[in-house]
Amino acid sequence: MKVPTFVTHTFRNATAGLFLLFAATMPATNALASLSPGITFTPTLAFNNVESTTLGWVFDLSAPIWVSDLGYYDFSSDPNQPQSIWCCSPDTRTSGGLLDNHIVGIFNGVGTLLTSTTVPSGTAGTLVGNSRYVPIPTIELTPGQYFVEGTQQGSSGISPTDPVGFDFSAFTAMPEISYTHGVYTFGTPDVLTFASSGGYAAYIGPDFLASDEPPTTTPEPRYALVLAAGLAALWLMTKRRRTV
Repeated sequence: MKVPTFVTHTFRNATAGLFLLFAATMPATNALASLSPGITFTPTLAFNNVESTTLGWVFDLSAPIWVSDLGYYDFSSDPNQPQSIWCCSPDTRTSGGLLDNHIVGIFNGVGTLLTSTTVPSGTAGTLVGNSRYVPIPTIELTPGQYFVEGTQQGSSGISPTDPVGFDFSAFTAMPEISYTHGVYTFGTPDVLTFASSGGYAAYIGPDFLASDEPPTTTPEPRYALVLAAGLAALWLMTKRRRTV
């Protein structure tokens, strides 16, 4: 028995609509173009502390950037490792990664936390330059002032903790970034406490990876295959109808 034409058209249109809806709502991966550290630096002097602190740096942003990873300076993996630690527990390691976990976050100019993650101890974070990074959901930063801050464990003057750089032979920021100053406040271990002022000119421990181009959206592979199969089926249905 021949299927009425209007039934065939209705079925085909409904199927096509379902696949278009599926395509619009399928999970996707946001991919950024070339990534750069917020700050690229070569420290000549490093610093860790007796008490636990939150410390970092402040910058003004002139154009949008998209941040995909947060990180922390890995003293042990720095090929240009500074030979002196100003305070307080010398670290002589040349491997092994981070000694401690570090909560790293980005605050806006009024102290609102925009994003954060934990950069784990050891070598689990991806080493880029002299810092280890952990991916986060991509966040856009628009022009304005921002604080990049991270927790630092207190050493009690006995055991080494991960130092930060605070004097440099080389110091370069992304073109959109104007570095202003360092910030520092005493805090509780493993609690990211907003530091609004104080301290030395720079505490470069926390950092990020970012791109000056927005992410491109690509379907996840398994969903793309399903979509392709559905479109192929629609094409075969249309071809078969034309030949009947």
